[in-house]
Amino acid sequence: MSEEKIKAPEACYKVLHVQTESNHYPYHSLDAIGTALKEGYIILWQHHAIFAGSIKNEEIKWLSAGAAPERETRHIVRLRAFNEKQEVHVWRSGSELKGRWREDNPAIHETLCPVVDTAMILRGIIAESLVGLSDEYKKTGFLRINTRNYIGYNEMGQAGYVDSRFVGFN
Repeated sequence: MSEEKIKAPEACYKVLHVQTESNHYPYHSLDAIGTALKEGYIILWQHHAIFAGSIKNEEIKWLSAGAAPERETRHIVRLRAFNEKQEVHVWRSGSELKGRWREDNPAIHETLCPVVDTAMILRGIIAESLVGLSDEYKKTGFLRINTRNYIGYNEMGQAGYVDSRFVGFN
């Protein structure tokens, strides 16, 4: 395996911010994530429910029927806000919120970056809350969420997934 292939994945995307301390996390609110991403989708796991929404013109519109999510960060278990180009992923680790913002580099993505694009089937609460985004659910009873899995190489040249992100729905 050539040295170039081992190092290539680092050039394929950039991690804009990796956060390990919740008190310094720049995306401290749902509104800030909507503003940063501008367009896309959001899935929010809280202790008591799962919420899904769309982001348009920097505003989050929750698609879940019933109650809106709690606005306080102490209720967040996991959050993924994404579009075709980038994803903000936040998760709870103990009492802290950690996260990362991944953005693909399309200029070199197709030629240098090994990725595996997949479609996972969604059913239940999340799929039902996203019915307004696609007629597919009405036809089949499920939706697909597109996922991009990034491949990296260890020091021995063995390939494996090093990260993944949500891309969109179909």
